[in-house]
Amino acid sequence: MIMKTLWGIVGLPGSGKSQAISFGKQFAPVIVMGDVIREETLRRGLEINPENLGKIARELRKNEGKAAIARRCAEKIEQIQSPIIIIDGIRSMFEVDFFRERYNLILIALSVSEKIRYERLRSRNRADDSQEMQIIRQRDERELSFGLGDVIDNAYYIIDNNGSLLDLERNCTALFQKLRKDSKEGK
Repeated sequence: MIMKTLWGIVGLPGSGKSQAISFGKQFAPVIVMGDVIREETLRRGLEINPENLGKIARELRKNEGKAAIARRCAEKIEQIQSPIIIIDGIRSMFEVDFFRERYNLILIALSVSEKIRYERLRSRNRADDSQEMQIIRQRDERELSFGLGDVIDNAYYIIDNNGSLLDLERNCTALFQKLRKDSKEGK
């Protein structure tokens, strides 16, 4: 049996993960770890907003262990036939370790300046985003409290996303092509 390879796309909110993943969809299917939290939030009849999502994320980790979200994603990973799967939303080294025990995990971090990241968060108008800087900073602190900083620090590859969308597309596509080629060659 061939071990599946996961490309873990990581970064702080607003770093461009969703865009990078949209470019990666031509190379591999995607599992979004945040979907597990959104599904559980909706299952409990709660509104999707930053407060509820943060509460559910903390509760799942407290009640089911620090790799709870990764464990729930592994069930989805096993249902996918592709040898390469993109994972969006790894937040802690507990999740990294969980995935590494089961799969070949390659971490890819998106790097962007705080100023650009905050501008993007304020303009994208997603339900789990806020327009208020204080709430954006609280979300950053929550993400970092899960261990996201350590995950980013452990990335094998870093994609600079301070440029244009076209720059990001070029950088992501080149890296994904390299990783797919390396995977086929057994590197």
